[in-house]
Amino acid sequence: MDRLSDRIGRKIEFKEIFYDYEEGHKKFPNKEVWQNPEHYPALRVDEENKRLPCVNYNIATRTCMVYDIRPQICRDFVCDYLERELLMNE
Repeated sequence: MDRLSDRIGRKIEFKEIFYDYEEGHKKFPNKEVWQNPEHYPALRVDEENKRLPCVNYNIATRTCMVYDIRPQICRDFVCDYLERELLMNE
């Protein structure tokens, strides 16, 4: 969060980037992975986009805006949106 705050030039709050279990499991009741408390904190998705990409993923350029400073959770996880994108581009 500190690296992202430095990059953007303002203090970033936890809820801008992550869901905690209380919010996430209620927001996505039909997605099994969101119902497991062990999967939190979870990266926030762009709820305005029906495909639900991560809030840090720039759809227009198809790049992660924080790739070089991404947290370990990003390094270890491929979201549904990115997985579809990768499969489409093979």
